[in-house]
Amino acid sequence: MATLNYFLQRGKPNKDQLNIIDIFNVKDLLSQRGFECTSEGEIEDTLLDKKANPKFARDSNYIPNWQVFEEFIEKFCQKKFRLFVRDMIFGNTSAISPSETSDYVFKASAENEKRYSNTVELLMAYLCVKELKALSASYGVKVKNAPDGGDFDCLANFQNSLFHFEVKSGSVKNIDETTLRCFLNRHTFLSPNASVLFLDYKSGNKNNLDDLILKFKNLKLDSIRRIRRINRIKDGSNKFYTLGGDLIIVDLHNNENILSNLRSAVQYFHRYNSFSNTMTYHKINPENMGYESTKLFYEK
Repeated sequence: MATLNYFLQRGKPNKDQLNIIDIFNVKDLLSQRGFECTSEGEIEDTLLDKKANPKFARDSNYIPNWQVFEEFIEKFCQKKFRLFVRDMIFGNTSAISPSETSDYVFKASAENEKRYSNTVELLMAYLCVKELKALSASYGVKVKNAPDGGDFDCLANFQNSLFHFEVKSGSVKNIDETTLRCFLNRHTFLSPNASVLFLDYKSGNKNNLDDLILKFKNLKLDSIRRIRRINRIKDGSNKFYTLGGDLIIVDLHNNENILSNLRSAVQYFHRYNSFSNTMTYHKINPENMGYESTKLFYEK
């Protein structure tokens, strides 16, 4: 890389000097696919706002202290801190350690519950760009004519591959077939390269999701396709379910490390596509593409 930079890129700006996120923004990627993005999530709707905590107040010129914002989102990546914040906001005060959250006190309220969900969506977008090196990512994305009136929790641009991430938190009892159907409807409408549903729930039963996931059985994706196969996969401490080559449900109950689960999901999609391409190779003869070829070996 360094040698090629010497020959080909001398005097040109490097990627750290360019606003890559803006150049390859999700809104333009959606436009290239024929969709119209009507709005994206605003940081004022997350916990990173003075209405949620005075620590995030802006100066007289309405400029935020980005260092404070980044410190919080980095802490929010940590499972222990994220659970403390969630328990505080959802009223489970017995589980809170004041020493861990002394600088980040949030009131238990319906508004902050919504802000918490938006902040998890922001975290997904943040990790996609910072750790998985997506070209860009957005959260709370509204697309014109999208089904069910909802937004897309997180959309990420990986080298012009569109990934859709959705997060559902709380009690697994509150996640019903309607929730699953809405997720499939958004996937079918947007036709991303892959869709991942993260289920961040609290339950003592490690296999409590199996019955819920089976509700996907035979659900229609469109007039032709339906869910015909569901696999439960274990990847180290991560567990997820595959509903096809482009649909995954991730269980965050056993391992709530969001980054680790993100990596597992993205790895699966790339491995699946690589294997699929290899299988396709055996079905296509070079002669079909106009080449002259001689078979040196062929095993039937």
